[in-house]
Amino acid sequence: MVELLTPKRPPTHMNDRIKLILAACIGTGGFAAGYFAGGHGGTNEKSARRDVGGSSAAAGLAGRTGDPSAPGGASGNGAGASGQFATLGATTEKETKFFSAYRETDDLKRTHDLVDAVSALSLEEIPGLVARIRTMPPEVRETLMPYAISRWAQLDPKAAGNYLVSLTDKNGRDKAMRYVMAAFVDQSVDAAKEWATSLPPGYHRTNAIQSLINSMAKRDPLKAFAMLQEMPAEVRGGYSYQNVFGAWAQSDAQGAAAKALELPKGANRDGALRAVASNWAQNSPVDAFAWANGMKEKSQQVAAMQMVITQWASLDSQGARAATLALPEGELRNNAVSTLIGQIAGRSPDEAKDLLRELPEGQARSSASSILVNALAYTDPKAAAELVAELPSDRRKGEAVNNVAMRFARSDTPAALAWAEALPAETRNSAFSGIAYTWSQQDPKAAFDYFAKHELMSADGFMVNQALRNWSQSDSTEALAWARALPDGKLKDRALSTVVVALADNDPLAAAKMITSLPASSQDDAAGSLAARWANNDPGAASQWAAGLPEGDARSKATRNIVATWAERDVAKTAAWLEKLPAGISRDGAVGEFARQVTDRDPAGAAAWAGTIYDPGQRDSAMANIFKHWSRTDQQGAMSFIANSPAVSDALKQRILAPGKQKGQ
Repeated sequence: MVELLTPKRPPTHMNDRIKLILAACIGTGGFAAGYFAGGHGGTNEKSARRDVGGSSAAAGLAGRTGDPSAPGGASGNGAGASGQFATLGATTEKETKFFSAYRETDDLKRTHDLVDAVSALSLEEIPGLVARIRTMPPEVRETLMPYAISRWAQLDPKAAGNYLVSLTDKNGRDKAMRYVMAAFVDQSVDAAKEWATSLPPGYHRTNAIQSLINSMAKRDPLKAFAMLQEMPAEVRGGYSYQNVFGAWAQSDAQGAAAKALELPKGANRDGALRAVASNWAQNSPVDAFAWANGMKEKSQQVAAMQMVITQWASLDSQGARAATLALPEGELRNNAVSTLIGQIAGRSPDEAKDLLRELPEGQARSSASSILVNALAYTDPKAAAELVAELPSDRRKGEAVNNVAMRFARSDTPAALAWAEALPAETRNSAFSGIAYTWSQQDPKAAFDYFAKHELMSADGFMVNQALRNWSQSDSTEALAWARALPDGKLKDRALSTVVVALADNDPLAAAKMITSLPASSQDDAAGSLAARWANNDPGAASQWAAGLPEGDARSKATRNIVATWAERDVAKTAAWLEKLPAGISRDGAVGEFARQVTDRDPAGAAAWAGTIYDPGQRDSAMANIFKHWSRTDQQGAMSFIANSPAVSDALKQRILAPGKQKGQ
């Protein structure tokens, strides 16, 4: 890859034939269930903790949820999508139908309409749709790409797979592979296996093989297991063993259990045993309980018993209770009781409280109390708030307080605030963090005013970086006015930057023009954040805008962030753009970032680029970082480069090549 990365050489472009190969995803019947079982979104736990010092606000903020009021939820996403698609514009009637389906706010109807719209596409029409989806923001690609790819896979799974492995960004790609392999298996198991195993070693090959095994497990778990055992050890991880043994246990639980115990000890065996326990308990909980109780390995026994009790309690809580309480006193019984409490607390809180008395004072009861509080928070947050005071002061108490506050604020925000304000200092911030997550969805203006007034926000926290972005997407005028009214400082700079970036999803040019109207102290951060977001969607346009900025901090932050994003997708185009940048502080920073991004892939090429940095200090810093990574895989090559490169200062050569020698010795 040195030719791709070394400066002053023409970049290599993707082969035109590969550009024309387009992709596939889901099979036929299992589309909707398979897609949504994969899940969306995640948790920005770090930023949630930074506001008011609390624990994570909640999971799923960035993803699509069933709650239309949630950030990124059905109604919010649909509204944002409307603006995006209005500017992009569908080119055919079928594309119009597809994008209109995405704007549907009802989850079930949206899924039905998307499947219906994509099923009408012919093989010739898919490339245009996929190309259009590829120009959209990451969260939109993540949702829509699997639908388009699924249709392609039905028609030509090999072409769909070839397209997927040619992508350099991951949005919508990884989930789609599951559906490509499902369609491949429907047509020919042998062809699917041949294609997956012929891929070069690496992420795509592992993903394809694991998706193949998972598809096979639904058809014939014994054959899937045999195929899995044939594969190289490095591709047998993930959830492959769980999927195979879970499917196997549904038809032959005893056989699956026996075979799982024969596996070598490790994560794959642990996953297989958990899958057997869970699926066996669904069909025959008494037999599964007896099997788990008779296991010889203590750690596996506890894990299997938890899975069995979880399933059994959902089917027959009284039967699960009787079996659990009949266990002899000890760790296994304590863990089983705690598991049972978590399963029944929501529907039978009094019974769950009674079960607490079955546990001895100490760690077991404390752990079970925390489980009870968290489970009760979903059905009776006020009662959970009263119980939380009884928990011991440890990490679990902070997490429980956060969860209770989040649920409490949904039903009665004033009462939740009063409760949080009366809490001891060590848990008060955790409560405010949970309230912030919920309240910012229900009434963002009131929530932001309250948290600003009480100084409960930080520049790198959840409210400014996540909740404010959501508010900006639904009401940019009010969000911008609120941010402008903040006192000067880091919080205001970050808030204004967040609003601008949120606007960039729909109209990046308008967002770019808005930066100049911001206070001078806010413009640099806003430019950097806008560049990162814009580059995610259209790196070419973002780079053209950044190159036109005057030299200074705003240009430096923008160019660095563009490189950080673009280099992950297309090293050659990023390098070609850097070649055109004039010498200066911003180019030095951008080249340094580029060298950092590509060091692991091509250390020699990264070093050649670092040698073009004008500032001696930055150049040496980049070279030292490259040497550190390079020497892990090729110390001799790294040392030789440092020794012979005229771009490396004598001081750095001395420090690296003769670290024990001092000047004058």
